[in-house]
Amino acid sequence: MPKLWSAPVELSSLEERIASRCRKRKIFVFLRAHRHELFDAEFQAQLWSMYSEHERGRARVHPVLLCLASLLQAALDVPDHEAVELTLDSRRWRMVLNHHDDDRPAFSQGTLFNFRERMIEREMDKVLFERTVTLARGTGGFGAKRLRAAFDASPLWGAGRVEDTFNLIPPFATWSTAPRRSTWSRRRPRAPARPCSPMSPTSSPSAAPWTRRRCLAGRRRSARRSPRCSSAARRWYSSTTSIAPSTQVRSPPR
Repeated sequence: MPKLWSAPVELSSLEERIASRCRKRKIFVFLRAHRHELFDAEFQAQLWSMYSEHERGRARVHPVLLCLASLLQAALDVPDHEAVELTLDSRRWRMVLNHHDDDRPAFSQGTLFNFRERMIEREMDKVLFERTVTLARGTGGFGAKRLRAAFDASPLWGAGRVEDTFNLIPPFATWSTAPRRSTWSRRRPRAPARPCSPMSPTSSPSAAPWTRRRCLAGRRRSARRSPRCSSAARRWYSSTTSIAPSTQVRSPPR
């Protein structure tokens, strides 16, 4: 028989002082005051049905504790590693979770991650959020629309959820070290050469001598660098060495 999670309903003197300091974070007061209504015996049985009957390894963390942490995480936009530390450092988190152990956190990061995957796989996250929004609408302890918007916009639980950055580091490191074809070795296609004719419509008459000199210099370099230039090209090169810039450029024989 799964053990039911039970916590005090009335606030202690210390919890009253903590709740009075949560004026801008009313989600803590709402969950602390109505957690016994949210997690009744029937809903706790549904949460325990996600687990197998045979317990292996370490003792399981109660699913109600993880559900409360997940609600705070979704409402406050807190990543997994910070949620683990807040169960040890923050009195507000410890008040909601009923966790009074000062030596260690309430759960580990892997436990929270596996619980979220288990909830999403069985669509229990939708049931949890619907129950929470309905309870907030009925009691008026917290704005139901604000709570709905916070749950929908949560990067870990919302409609466009993505994985936590710290949980993505190991698979990304494995992917980044895998051999793959490099794209930096590919040569970019060269841009088409601009026309160097002095009669080009884009060139002005004043730029014609400079254009002719540029064409002539390029043809000289091509003829001089070519290891297998023909005799006709050599004759053309020798005949153009003494051409003045203002003379007409002759086309090389083809």
